[in-house]
Amino acid sequence: MNHVPFEIAVNNGEIHLKLTGPLVMGPVSANLRAVLQKLITGIDSTLVIDLEDARTIDAGGMAVLLEAHEIGEWAGVDVELSNLSPEVDLLVQTKLLVTLNVRTPERKLTLAHSSHSPKPPGDCPRSLRKAA
Repeated sequence: MNHVPFEIAVNNGEIHLKLTGPLVMGPVSANLRAVLQKLITGIDSTLVIDLEDARTIDAGGMAVLLEAHEIGEWAGVDVELSNLSPEVDLLVQTKLLVTLNVRTPERKLTLAHSSHSPKPPGDCPRSLRKAA
């Protein structure tokens, strides 16, 4: 498999991306990275990434989630994680939850605050810069 299976829905003006497979290094994470870049740079609302059915996340998958957060900050879009399953506790062990926005069922828990204003082009994430 060369991609992460996912479903996209709109709920209360938010874009919800539900991952339904492992998020691991290689073609799988590269494909998801491209999907997330297009989604984030093409919307002006919140993107919620649902990890309930993402049974495995490795270092490559964590890098994709961090990059999505960075692109969201640059584009002025909230990127939030929801429904973290026990299988993705690597985010807790590595303390990445200090950086990422996590939505809990009872309330939204924001652990990082973004300015929500687009940043100048020189400050754009590495992944969006054109190769020199």
